[in-house]
Amino acid sequence: MLSHERMHVANGDLWRSIVLQVFSLFGAPVFSAWSKQRWDDATERLCDRMAADEANDAGPIASALINWARPQRLGVALSFLPRPESVEDRVVAVLYQEETGHVAARSLLIRVSIAIAGITLLTLSLADPLHHAFETLFGLI
Repeated sequence: MLSHERMHVANGDLWRSIVLQVFSLFGAPVFSAWSKQRWDDATERLCDRMAADEANDAGPIASALINWARPQRLGVALSFLPRPESVEDRVVAVLYQEETGHVAARSLLIRVSIAIAGITLLTLSLADPLHHAFETLFGLI
């Protein structure tokens, strides 16, 4: 578990997650939740794999995931518990050395970039009508 968390620190996942959350404030709620979940899943799987590589054995990582997800651990720290539906996927991924999440992360980056570009173009194209609509609205108040 400590090795896994060390990998989060080494990868800068905390500050990247904060940046993603700040950008999600300006996005659609469904897209924001989807992108945050994809990011979390990708970073968790990547850190699982890196911790297993460091230990030269995936067994302890898989065992720790299973033990950590057991119900009696609920009193420890609810915010750090893995989602039950993700535990099986993570265990299988780390044991069978499945993809570490680079493709998912790249896909997310491309989608977020396209969304930001689209929102920027839409905002620029509607700047004048929005300006006049706000002037009218504020004039009525």
